[in-house]
Amino acid sequence: MSTLKTHNLQSADSGSVNIALTANAGMIVTGISTFNDRINIGSLGVTTNFTVAGISTFSGQLNVGSNIKLGNAGVITATSFVGSGANLTSLPAANLTGTLPAISGANLTSLPSQLTLSNNADNRVITGGSGVNLNGEANLTFDGSHLTLANGKGIRTNYIRPTSNGNTNTGNTSQQYWKIGDISLNGSEAAEITLLGSSGYSSGNAQVYGKTTIILRGSNGNTLLGSWWVDGGEASHYSDVRWKYTSGTTYELWVSSGAYNNLAPFVRATGTFDQTNAAGTGTNTPPSGSTALQQTHYKSVGTIHTIQYTSTHTRFLQNIKMDSGKGISFINAPDTASGETVSNSVLDDYEEGSFTPTYSNTGGVTPAYNYREGLYTKIGNMVTCAGIIGCTNANSFGSNMQIRIDLPFTCAANTFGMTGGSLSDGAGWQNVTSNSYQVGPLISGGVSYGRLVTLSSSPSNVYYTGTPGLQNSHYFRFRYTYPAA
Repeated sequence: MSTLKTHNLQSADSGSVNIALTANAGMIVTGISTFNDRINIGSLGVTTNFTVAGISTFSGQLNVGSNIKLGNAGVITATSFVGSGANLTSLPAANLTGTLPAISGANLTSLPSQLTLSNNADNRVITGGSGVNLNGEANLTFDGSHLTLANGKGIRTNYIRPTSNGNTNTGNTSQQYWKIGDISLNGSEAAEITLLGSSGYSSGNAQVYGKTTIILRGSNGNTLLGSWWVDGGEASHYSDVRWKYTSGTTYELWVSSGAYNNLAPFVRATGTFDQTNAAGTGTNTPPSGSTALQQTHYKSVGTIHTIQYTSTHTRFLQNIKMDSGKGISFINAPDTASGETVSNSVLDDYEEGSFTPTYSNTGGVTPAYNYREGLYTKIGNMVTCAGIIGCTNANSFGSNMQIRIDLPFTCAANTFGMTGGSLSDGAGWQNVTSNSYQVGPLISGGVSYGRLVTLSSSPSNVYYTGTPGLQNSHYFRFRYTYPAA
């Protein structure tokens, strides 16, 4: 091996200095070296060693064959690196420092499919589309507190459940007050709370069910208004609903319930409802400072109240109209006589009215009435009618013409002996007599007129004229009671 040592090697005319190394030769440069032109190392395709021990400056191009080997320090400093980093491996993350420059992906290819988002805006709920497409729903928004549907939109679901804070089974607990939540209502806001269930273990009892409705409205006086009621079976339900003002527009709510009941409320409100602190109190003593919500409410048609319900009675505020053939059944009332049936325990009619009593059987003569008035009351099939009647030409009706007074209803058949009444003189409130016999009213079955008969062991019909008979200008007051057909 030959060795060339020189202290300062340069071209006299600042031209090129060519150094040719044979195969497996080496070159060692120490000190400060300046290379203004191209240096080719390993260009012959053989092993050529070029060792730089000092500081070297390359203003031209440094061509290295296939490998660069750094010394023990292992540091390369440069202002930029150009080329593919595909084969760079095992780079410690801790040693990557500084700010990475922006990387353009304009020429990146074979990337996996990326998600796209369309129609997005504040608070819109994002839904999936076809493939990798997402869509911001303009009609469905969530602001962190409320999920809102746009006007004209709705919810389709096969069932609704209350929140997990609701207690769907009180278990085998004693009667006690349960806090069902805190409700906030200002003076114009309202709420409807529904509780489904009833107290007691069902065990096949068909009456253990119910729906309790609580209607509430806030007020400007720190007072909660409203009422509550139950629809359901005969089993025990909630026994009390109470409220208590806390602060602002917020009120606590409790219900008193027994065992195996449902305390998961369904709430519709224009205010807010919070079940965070829902729990049993362990006692049936009303919570301190609480107020019982009233147990009364009205049914109304428009502005007209029709029925009022209370815990002690039901008050009908308008007339009760029965459909044809229907009535009020008293079948469960205690019987005082035998032979009661369902049909004859139904009160199917009640009416009051007036009628004009009329003489019939007058021989074709028109009566000249001087008194004629009548009133009646019908309860079920029993009729009581009363009136006054008289005329001034009774003597012209002919002899032996039986007095008949037309009545408002036809008498039921086969009721002979079950009718009665009273009769008095119209002028002096005295008994009516005919041929020295007192006279009384009578009505036969199947006819719609009453008769006058003498009260004797052998009663006789009383006639307009004849014996026994009445005279002109005679009038009287009558009362008939009889079962209608």
